[in-house]
Amino acid sequence: MSRVVRIQTNFSSGEIDPALRARIDLEQYYNGLETASNVVILPQGGAKRRDGLKFVYELPSAAAPQNGVRLIPFEFSTDDSYMFAITHQRIYIFRNKALVTNINGSGNDYLAVTAITSAMLSTLKFAQAADTIVFTHEDLAPLKIVRGASHTAWTVSTITFTNIPQYAYTLATSTPTGTIIPSGTTGSITLRATATATITIVSHGDFNNEEVITLTAGDGTEHKFYSSNVVSGGNYFSRNTSNNATATSLNAAINRNNKFKATVSGAVVTISQQANSATTTGMDTFVKLENIDTGKWNSTSFTSASVFASSYEGQYINIKDTYGRLRVVEYISASEIKCFAEIDLYDTKAIETNGWELESGYVDAWSASKGYPVSCIFHEGRLFFAGSKSLPISIWGSKVADYFNFDSGTGLDDEAISATIATTSLNSISDVYSGRDLQIFTSGGEFYIPQITNTPITPGNLTVKTATRNGTKIGVPVVGLDSGTLFIQRQGKALNELVFTDAELAYTTSQVSVLSSHLLKSPVDMALRRATSTDESDRLFIVNGTDGTMSVFSLLRSQKVIAPSSFTTDGLFKAIGVDIDTVYSVIQRTIGGAAKYYVEWFDETLHTDSAVYSASASATGTAAHLNGEVLNTIVDGAVQTNKTVSSNTVTFDSASSSNYEIGLPFVINVKTLPIEARLPSGPARGMKKRIIEVVGDVKDSQALTINNYLISFRNFGEATDSPITAFTGNKKTGTMLGFADEVAVTVTQSVPLDLHLLSLEYKMSIGA
Repeated sequence: MSRVVRIQTNFSSGEIDPALRARIDLEQYYNGLETASNVVILPQGGAKRRDGLKFVYELPSAAAPQNGVRLIPFEFSTDDSYMFAITHQRIYIFRNKALVTNINGSGNDYLAVTAITSAMLSTLKFAQAADTIVFTHEDLAPLKIVRGASHTAWTVSTITFTNIPQYAYTLATSTPTGTIIPSGTTGSITLRATATATITIVSHGDFNNEEVITLTAGDGTEHKFYSSNVVSGGNYFSRNTSNNATATSLNAAINRNNKFKATVSGAVVTISQQANSATTTGMDTFVKLENIDTGKWNSTSFTSASVFASSYEGQYINIKDTYGRLRVVEYISASEIKCFAEIDLYDTKAIETNGWELESGYVDAWSASKGYPVSCIFHEGRLFFAGSKSLPISIWGSKVADYFNFDSGTGLDDEAISATIATTSLNSISDVYSGRDLQIFTSGGEFYIPQITNTPITPGNLTVKTATRNGTKIGVPVVGLDSGTLFIQRQGKALNELVFTDAELAYTTSQVSVLSSHLLKSPVDMALRRATSTDESDRLFIVNGTDGTMSVFSLLRSQKVIAPSSFTTDGLFKAIGVDIDTVYSVIQRTIGGAAKYYVEWFDETLHTDSAVYSASASATGTAAHLNGEVLNTIVDGAVQTNKTVSSNTVTFDSASSSNYEIGLPFVINVKTLPIEARLPSGPARGMKKRIIEVVGDVKDSQALTINNYLISFRNFGEATDSPITAFTGNKKTGTMLGFADEVAVTVTQSVPLDLHLLSLEYKMSIGA
């Protein structure tokens, strides 16, 4: 028989997965807990009673909250921020923890948004810039809500886009009839359609074989003929000296002796000698013009032809032989269009019929029939949309500082951009996030658009790269943490962090929940509250769809602190949202046998849930929303007996003189992992053990029970109806009895008072 004294100095590993009960080799084992219910782990290592929940508003049955509800923050300015509670076709707006009423002078306490239905809420995404918030869903034409001149002035409208991106859902190619002449080979290009050419003879010899004839184009540039091959068909000009002394049209068929024939074929003009007739029979080639710069003939030397149509806009022209791809930007006329070279042309020679094709079928990428963008984000001066029902792995970015204009124009740096992720598996985009780079989260992996040396994304440098291959759970938003991004893994069984590492110059994923994945039970919502002081860490709230609990991760990356715990309440957590530093939640509670949906917020000054607090002197308290329920009652800081709400009120044992709080009770439970003595001789897992005594080190605490041993906090002589003075220091249990194969220390608190547990020291007896 031996006795040992051990101390657990902190709880910085939080609640540990039961699968790790045997991992006494891990340091986290000795800083962890088997149960951490209704407490938060502080960055210093202690466990503190969670904040109470203050009642704000009951969502009416007409809003159909039972079919879904979302909480979405809207930060209008440094002084004004809001929380939207979105239900079927309604948005309830909360400011300064109170409902905004009489929206737009309508008499309604909600903003009517008929386009947003219950079916959309679980996957509804949003992005905000200044006074405007944008909402997206694959079945919702992108919507914007703008705050007006006051807290009650709001405008809802479907976004009117300029130049919606195009996509060929049904691709078709055709070969229009006509010769086209490009004005250049790269960038912005004008295409003109032509039928015939007009050339003026400047000088010639006696038209013997090998003769050179000098011609001039419309801009005065000279070109030369030389002997070539036999051709047939075309236009005529005369050898007659008098005719050759002046400009002669190749289009004019002049019936004279010693006729010559000119044939225009693309960039080649062929002149042939012919016998004394108007036919082509027996004609021999005389000379042919080649390799001229056809761009110089555009406006003055060619006859226009009607080839193009207004439907060409947004379509593509492909050059077959010499290659090139042109996007039609603007229709000018049937003989002229403006294009942008997505693949540069080889030269500016005329391209005749069968040398080019029209690639058509491009229509609006977003529509009621094709679906709308799934997600959105503002990133470096652009509004990005990602994914859609028909294009699940595409992404589009607006023009810079022109958020609703998706004109890709001529590919300038500030013009709209688009890309499609090429993967070996079927993925669909679930979310996008503006971090170090623009990050794209899909069902099968994580991607990003790299920005080398922090240069902005442009049409010229846009590329999508693979980061990791975990996959993201659709419907649960991603959140940013310092330089990393937190997301729920595809199956909902892990909390991951995507972070860029300077050592590898690449993105990697780490499992934040590797020691506590049991706390994730089909997550449906997630939000992050950033620390506002050194006494707290960042807190990540995750709503579990399976049992309505909430998993809360206290995170302090600089100290590598990941401390999870769980929150429970008399009801089911349904949604979570953070308005700067105020955490709102929607909770389904059963009151009087009926399901109610309450908007409540976490208040660190309260000790109960769905609470009512009043700074007033009163003999009764009103809690109509909890009629028939048994409530904790705290009057002037002293706990009175529990009261049942009758006719919407409770009557206190003694009236309050300054304040009172009434609300639903909740219990905290902190239990250590099975205690391992760490004897010099080795583990004592199989030995009989007994905890003899426990010392709890507490700070500013008022109530505590250890292994069912109620610890006294009142000083001798204090009145029982007065507030308990908060105590800091050690609280010791009496002697405990009973051996067991496995022992642990359990700390509970069932009264609504302060508790901040810093450490646990225990004396243990070990037998054979």
